[in-house]
Amino acid sequence: MVFTRVRLALVSVPLILAVTAPAFADDLHTRETNNRKKQQELATKLDLARASDAQVEAEKARLDKAVDAQSSRADDASHDLAVAQAEVAETTARITRLQAEADRLRGALEGRALYAYLHPAPSLIEGIAHAKSIAEAGRRMALLDHVQASSEALLDQFHAARVDLSEAKAEREKAQTAAAKRAQDESDARNRLAAAQQKQQKTHEELQTRIQGLQGEMAALASEDAKIRALLASSGPSTAAALRGRGGGNATPNGNGFANPTKSGFIWPVHGPVTSEYGDRWGGFHSGIDIGAVIGTPIAASKTGVIVYAGWNDGGYGNLVLIDHGNGFATAYGHQSSVAVSVGQVVNQGQTIGYVGCTGNCSGQHLHFEVRVNGSPQNPRSYVAGSP
Repeated sequence: MVFTRVRLALVSVPLILAVTAPAFADDLHTRETNNRKKQQELATKLDLARASDAQVEAEKARLDKAVDAQSSRADDASHDLAVAQAEVAETTARITRLQAEADRLRGALEGRALYAYLHPAPSLIEGIAHAKSIAEAGRRMALLDHVQASSEALLDQFHAARVDLSEAKAEREKAQTAAAKRAQDESDARNRLAAAQQKQQKTHEELQTRIQGLQGEMAALASEDAKIRALLASSGPSTAAALRGRGGGNATPNGNGFANPTKSGFIWPVHGPVTSEYGDRWGGFHSGIDIGAVIGTPIAASKTGVIVYAGWNDGGYGNLVLIDHGNGFATAYGHQSSVAVSVGQVVNQGQTIGYVGCTGNCSGQHLHFEVRVNGSPQNPRSYVAGSP
């Protein structure tokens, strides 16, 4: 009995899998499609938190231009609406005038008809028969012709006024339809302008926050520059001894004071977007390159060297590691969440020395990476090939 139940259970498993497999595959395919769609949507949007300073500035300029263009379109739509509304008003006034004229002509015709009914005019034959002379008969005939012609002209004027009134009402209906569309266009344009202005404001705020944060960071790091120079100057002899025989410190500056990137032997400590470049920036000087990365990302030693500082820095770097590579070259790694090395330790290129964080005077998670020659900060791009 137990064996039979086991066999039934084993047989039922493929059946269950056969039934559920297509549904599971369809569900998986749907989820993959949705995930791919979300990724594509995210890829088309600028992540301000991880964007570089240049990207944020470019986005700000683009949005400023877009807002100006959208504002111009909204103004054009408002002008078109005003023109359409004026046309409706003008046509309405014309209808009022035509209606008054048609009413006047109708009244005249009705009055003439009532008079003719109460005072019937003699027929042409009767008028001639009762005439006392041929001249009087001619005058009576002329009078009858005038009355008839006048009545016909009045009737023609009334018909023409009715036609003009009908055409004016059709024109007003057309103008009202156009005005309604212009009103919708104007409303849509204003809504798009409001959305663009909201996005513009958000980008402006992000850029201002970025500026203030980096200005504070630059000021704090600048205050530590002298201490770092002194520390590196004092570490020279011990570094040379520790690196002797390890093949480290073979990068040498060229005639301009910069090492040849093809011979420097440095590597990027982490991979990610450069959020802020080296150099003058927003009224200050940025002594390194900020590389955006997720908190906890391992940081690699850019080159073989000796750890001359590892720990907390009160001056703005937060958790900081300084590596002396010999021959006047050193690298700095700031804002770490934690360090993984100790002073005096010799580390190989690529070895983990700590982890990305946002400690000290920091705006957004990133690694602040410096390359120093004889204590003076230089552009890391002059020493490390490619981009992070």
